[in-house]
Amino acid sequence: MQPFVTISVGAACAMPDAPRLEPLLHRADSAMYQAKRAGRNRFVIDAATADARHG
Repeated sequence: MQPFVTISVGAACAMPDAPRLEPLLHRADSAMYQAKRAGRNRFVIDAATADARHG
């Protein structure tokens, strides 16, 4: 039997002049766990990032 691999990805964006990295990492981490809860092979963009893209 061959190995079966799946991935869950969470993404978040911030302005280059953001004062701290930790909030960005927290948002990306939260998006990743949302992807994991949704099932295999998922990609989730942080809601604030998605809002900024469509705003």
